[in-house]
Amino acid sequence: MPIDNSITKRLNEFLAMTDRTSEDIISGATLLLQLNRNRQLFQTVMTNPKHFESTVVYELKKFVPIRQRGQTLEDVQNDAKQLLGELKTAVNEEPAENDSKDDSEKDLPMHGGKRPDHDSLPDNIKAIWPQNAERWKKIKSLYNTCLGITEPCDLAESLNTLKETWYKYKSEFSRYDDFIVENNDETVKNGEDPAESAKAVTNARSYLSKMVKDDKLLDMKKASLADGADEKAINAYHSSLQNTQDRVQLLLDKGEVIGDDLRAKLAEAGVVFPEDEPSETVDPSENSGSTDDKDIKDE
Repeated sequence: MPIDNSITKRLNEFLAMTDRTSEDIISGATLLLQLNRNRQLFQTVMTNPKHFESTVVYELKKFVPIRQRGQTLEDVQNDAKQLLGELKTAVNEEPAENDSKDDSEKDLPMHGGKRPDHDSLPDNIKAIWPQNAERWKKIKSLYNTCLGITEPCDLAESLNTLKETWYKYKSEFSRYDDFIVENNDETVKNGEDPAESAKAVTNARSYLSKMVKDDKLLDMKKASLADGADEKAINAYHSSLQNTQDRVQLLLDKGEVIGDDLRAKLAEAGVVFPEDEPSETVDPSENSGSTDDKDIKDE
């Protein structure tokens, strides 16, 4: 169910205020009640709105990134159920002896193991193994953090970081497994020949040029982040961003050079280059509040 963008607009308007009256704070508390259904907190604020202004602001700020992602608390709860269930299986699969092994030697969950030709792979592909071993440590830490958080509004950011780290872990193993090995300067995998490889490079470059021409991908990014952006615009941007990221990765895997000007335009539009990847850690969220009223719905 799409979120009600009028709620997001009211949220942003309230947080943008500088001098709030008691009536403004009551309106903010009413909005908070609609979002978190915490009637006990709402009644507390009503006893002295000006005194609890900072509390209302603090609690509402938690919802800004959630709403920017087009989510409701129900979406967060559904994501948590699915992701934490999947990770419970992965955590249980990890061999106990992993703790005594170096990162490069660990048997990582949800993967079949190292390729027979691992030692002959390029360094950047071999490095995926210890990098994913480090990601796995972060995944387990975030997983345990999420298990200890009960309120969806407090859970959202840790859960989102966990999701991104987990998907990166899986996509990097796919890149490791699917890497095309070069043999005698000819591309050999599943019958692919040098001509096909050259064609793939040309097509990838053509696609990247199209996405930066007239700031096409950048404009899609801005549209997806604009106030009132609909789900269609958000999904269109993320789909195009992923397709662009895949083309960039193809060129990098084949040792192709991506010029500084093109890199800068792609990065501005949201593309992440391996050397620029941000840290995948997050401070544990504090658990607060209670959810004791289910009859007021976040639309």
